[in-house]
Amino acid sequence: MATHFKSADSNQEDSVRVMSDSPPVQDFGCFEKVASSFPDSSRQVDAPSPSTLDEGKVFVALDRICGSAAFRGSRRSQQFLRFVVTETLRGHADELKERTIATEVFGRGTDFEPGEDSLVRVKAHELRKRLDAYYESETDIFCRIEIPLGGYTPRFIVTPRPASAAPDQLAQALLATEINEAPSASRFWSRRRVLWSSAALLGCVAIGVDPIWQKLHAPVNPLNELWKPVFRTETPLVIFIPVLKDRTTQEVTDRIGIGPAEALRRVVDFLDARQFPYHLRFGSEMNFALLKEQPSLLLGGFSSTWTEFMTKGLRFTMKWDQQRQKRAIIDSTNGKSWISVNPTDNGYADVDYGLLSRIFDQETGQISMIAGGLTTFGTEAAAEILSSGPDLHQVLQTAPRNWQRMNFQVVVQTIIVGTTPSHPRIMAVHFW
Repeated sequence: MATHFKSADSNQEDSVRVMSDSPPVQDFGCFEKVASSFPDSSRQVDAPSPSTLDEGKVFVALDRICGSAAFRGSRRSQQFLRFVVTETLRGHADELKERTIATEVFGRGTDFEPGEDSLVRVKAHELRKRLDAYYESETDIFCRIEIPLGGYTPRFIVTPRPASAAPDQLAQALLATEINEAPSASRFWSRRRVLWSSAALLGCVAIGVDPIWQKLHAPVNPLNELWKPVFRTETPLVIFIPVLKDRTTQEVTDRIGIGPAEALRRVVDFLDARQFPYHLRFGSEMNFALLKEQPSLLLGGFSSTWTEFMTKGLRFTMKWDQQRQKRAIIDSTNGKSWISVNPTDNGYADVDYGLLSRIFDQETGQISMIAGGLTTFGTEAAAEILSSGPDLHQVLQTAPRNWQRMNFQVVVQTIIVGTTPSHPRIMAVHFW
């Protein structure tokens, strides 16, 4: 089935843009709320001297990295890495600022303001993750390229090839081995020594049994069980974050809603702590081919057509209520619906609702998790369950015994005080 991406329709003044009256809009706010969690360019790393490097080795390593599985799916990450490496080797490392990268790599205009737009910082964070994924899978590394935190100047680490041992050294080593392995009377243990050794061995076994027993009978961590099917794929998780549209011009911006941004921060912290790789996709960078190749987390409600596409036909769906002219989460089995309380023109509400779905998708053959809300805070509340043990425990109170292998949906409620949502309250759960 062909699908087309539609970004949210919104505008922002300062930290929040004004909400459009059109139904598809959902996520508001800007990425600045979590931009501090990503590396910035407040300081630069000293550039290596090009004269001390074998540039040929660096470019060979660069080509290998850009052609690897970790980079093959992201043309922007390849361009980003090639640009900073090339400029550094040309002696222009001091010019690798956010504004320069935004202009040369991402095609932004000269009016680009790093303080208002976190595009380069976000992409640098993704670039570092891709480099980590590459080096974790690659064994033959003769030149390592790194982008240290706090700047965009690459660091080159050339690994010397291990020299082979000289023939006389090998001969001496073999001779020493033969001498050491020569049979001697000391090898034949007496009966007493055997008994003492056996007793010591039994003592070690007894000491080791207790922690093993405790580990086998330790309570199962439900959060690990939730993510286990994803981790077992050993394939990076692709995370989709919808971008906002300018309310006046309808042009796609580089801003994302507060809810998806906060949800992204929580999930990334969770994955980083477990050293599990992930790839970020913004706006139109997402496509159905990626959903077939990798497990996915799709953020956003009415701002993302992927949420509508992936939850179509499920028990709980997000729809536009024609009768009340409001966004709603609807239970298709009994018609029950949940709508935001006192939604405002800037995309906030006093009470909001979100929908979390985990699907073993038959079409793609992959695991998809979808977290979306009626407004931006519902998205944050739904995604919070993915990284919060206590919140997940509420979901599992009525779960079947084999819930780990099942699809499920959760409807959550959150109360917003100012711009801070409360912990999600579970309103409905469905396993199948």
